Amino acid sequence: MHFMQATISVFKQHINIQTVLLVAGLALVVAGVWWLLGGPTGLVALGVVCIVLALIINYNRSFNVKH
Repeated sequence: MHFMQATISVFKQHINIQTVLLVAGLALVVAGVWWLLGGPTGLVALGVVCIVLALIINYNRSFNVKH
């Protein structure tokens, strides 16, 4: 399987458009902070964004659990 075919199949099965937009937006925010404030601060921003993204995904999954 080619790389693009694998990527497209993953996006079709597991990721919706809201997730793609969220990740792209957070990446742009991190890139902007990194550009404005320098490398070490950019790494801190990247860490914060990863933690926030994980919390958002966990929060949303808690409502999708079927009892």
